[in-house]
Amino acid sequence: GDCTQVEGGDGVPGADLILYVSAADHEACAATGGNSAAIGGPCNLEDNTNRPNAGFLNLCPERLSTADREADWGHLVQLIAHELMHVLAFSDALYAYYVDADGNVRGEDNVLRASSSGENTDTHIITENVKKHAQDHYGCYATLGLVGGELTIVAHTLELGGASLKPK
Repeated sequence: GDCTQVEGGDGVPGADLILYVSAADHEACAATGGNSAAIGGPCNLEDNTNRPNAGFLNLCPERLSTADREADWGHLVQLIAHELMHVLAFSDALYAYYVDADGNVRGEDNVLRASSSGENTDTHIITENVKKHAQDHYGCYATLGLVGGELTIVAHTLELGGASLKPK
């Protein structure tokens, strides 16, 4: 991730997740060809559950518009929700720790599967629940799962909000 580890302390009593938020244009903002308006991900995982207990979210100010405040507010909310999904679940750093219904670690090979069609390669999240929801939602029962795209994050290929997962 984009975090620096420091000596631990008493923590924040009652907190499940500490989120470090910043707004700075740095090299990570340009990582996808300069198209990233924000970046986010987990910084630390709990020892016994492998769930994120710290994460980061950085807004890239130079890539955020301020022309239409009302439209921009909605976009900003969607953008932050999208990055929070990276912190909580949809991140290359977390796929190896996904568990099944019995609490057994699946391993990345049982979470992600690549498929090729011509020159395109897509990566699908193939867990039973995700596959069922994707099949039901799209009405396509032959699908492998939900497309994440080249081992990146599922949310990068989907719109958040009203246009989320365009229905069948």
